Formats: sequence, structure tokens, C-alpha cells
Amino acid sequence: MSDTTQSQIKALEWLRLYRSLTQKPINELTTPQKILLKELELKISQFLDPNNAAQNPKRDHLRVNTSLEVQLQDISFKNEDLFRKAYIKNISGGGLFIETNELPSMGAHVKFKLSIEHPPQSLELGGRVTWLNPVPSTVAPKGFGLKFDDMDDEDRRMILGIVNTEAKKLVKKKKK
Repeated sequence: MSDTTQSQIKALEWLRLYRSLTQKPINELTTPQKILLKELELKISQFLDPNNAAQNPKRDHLRVNTSLEVQLQDISFKNEDLFRKAYIKNISGGGLFIETNELPSMGAHVKFKLSIEHPPQSLELGGRVTWLNPVPSTVAPKGFGLKFDDMDDEDRRMILGIVNTEAKKLVKKKKK
């Protein structure tokens, strides 16, 4: 078995354990489980991006790159019932980055709808804008970072399930 295959198997085992821990409400985790969750997030991050192995210390959650379609509320706030298509570029249990040409103001509350394939359902969530990238670069496209707010345990489990699924896809694609 190649080193790459062994590394992928290890990473998939970490993700399986990560998934089982993130299915519980965070306040029901024991201190050792919370420590293990942080260790798993770091190991998975290091596997997915060894060049950026040091997770941003401000982040509380594993963040993975993706390209999920999302329905974003009209940011001009002229019509709260109007949603338009945008793309999530990365996601974590704490927030996400949405690629879009139309930027809200810093601190604005933005709503979005996200369809989930398994099980088929739609989440309607919101959050506060915590980061703006008005000029696309090699690091990030034009868009904004959003920190989730008022997320219940079920929504949290669904978001962390997406993070786990997207990380699993990246692990399976990974080649050294």
C-alpha cells in the first residue's frame, strides 16, 4: 500500500471520528471529547493543506474549500424576499465565504438558503458579515465572510455534515 493511500485511509478515519463527535450538541461533549475534536480538526487541516498547516488561531472550526451553490438574499435589502445564486468557496461550523460581485456592508446580517442532497432538504440560515474582499486575488475571489448566528443544534449538525462530506471528497482526491 502506498504512503498516499495510507495517509488517505488515516484521514478518512479522522473524518469518521470527527463526524461522530460533531453529531452531538457541543454542550454535551466532555472536555476530552472537545480536545479530541480540536486535534482532529488540526490533523485534517494539515492533511488537506500541508503548506498552510497552521490553522488560523482565530478559527474555532475545521474549514474546507468547496464550490456549493447557495441562494443569497438580495444584499441591497430592497427586497428581502428576493434571493439570487452565489457560491460558497469555503465553509466551517462557524461560517463561510461567499463569492459574489455584490458586497454587503461590514457587520450586515445576510440570509441564505442552502440545499442539501443527503438527506434532501433546504437550510435557511443567516449570519453577520465579518470580512470583505472587494478585489479578487490569488488568495480569495471577490466576496465576503459570514459568521453564522442563531444556529440551532440541528442546523449545526447539518452544516458540520456538509463540512465532513466536502472534506471527505478532498481527501479522496488528494494525491502527493
